[in-house]
Amino acid sequence: EATTSVPFWTFMRNSLIITAAISLVKFVLGILSAYGLVFLKFPGKTVLFLVIIAALMVPNQITVISNYALIANLGWRNTFQGIIIPLCGVAFGTFLMRNHFLSLPSEVIEAARMDGASDWRVFLSIVLPNCFGPMLALFLLQFTWIWNDLLFSTVLGWLPTSGYRPLFEDPAGWLRHIILPGVTIGLVAAAILTRYVRSAVLEVAASGYVRTARSKGLPPRVVTFRHTVRNALVPILTITGIQLATLLGGVIVVEVVFAWPGLGRLVFNAVAARDYPLIQGAVLLIAALFLLINLLVDVLYAVVDPRIRLG
Repeated sequence: EATTSVPFWTFMRNSLIITAAISLVKFVLGILSAYGLVFLKFPGKTVLFLVIIAALMVPNQITVISNYALIANLGWRNTFQGIIIPLCGVAFGTFLMRNHFLSLPSEVIEAARMDGASDWRVFLSIVLPNCFGPMLALFLLQFTWIWNDLLFSTVLGWLPTSGYRPLFEDPAGWLRHIILPGVTIGLVAAAILTRYVRSAVLEVAASGYVRTARSKGLPPRVVTFRHTVRNALVPILTITGIQLATLLGGVIVVEVVFAWPGLGRLVFNAVAARDYPLIQGAVLLIAALFLLINLLVDVLYAVVDPRIRLG
């Protein structure tokens, strides 16, 4: 009945076309831009990378109005290009692939260039074959990300795109309504945090005291959790505190877009109504939360690392 009452397969085909096109464009542009940032020399490269990092902290929903105005002026409403082009940002793919390209031996690249290989030859013959696994993972991640956004909310209608249900009155409805805004806020932050966690754990795992713990015959579980993870938590706590503080700014746009009644939407409504006392109180509360997060991170430093003393 679900496939016959509406043109279900037409919707499914359109979603597949949009998802594949967006994923392919993001995949190609992300790899090429990451290659340029790592292996090419040009002025302003560091500034450009910092701009890309800053773009990762900006929710996509903040550009909804400007994108719609641009699409309307170009006459692209109700067209494939009007949906595909605004979603082709490459900040996440560039950041991910740049970090992997940096792990490639620079000697191999320099040797190829000394033999007269062009940048395209280096890219096609050395970089692509050695990075096939991460590239495939990036494409699948982007495809799944975009497909889930279109499938569950637009095609199947499993996840509502807006609204709110009280937690204690309707726990299942509350969970369904919070998934999309939660993923929107947390997915990019999770990717950045994962990168830092991996780097911190690998650095600690190569240290001398971890090798000593293994040589003493301690169980792998004890070595991992007591000696490796605990000593890697200090930089992880730092980036976690920064990410939580960043989310306080991004949550305003997400709550407005998804019609979620929270502090961010309260600030937005107060600005629209020019309710200055409410704006001042909300900003003060956000600043207090920011300071509380930083204080909690400082206290946790002493908990995870006994060498750090407070006071």
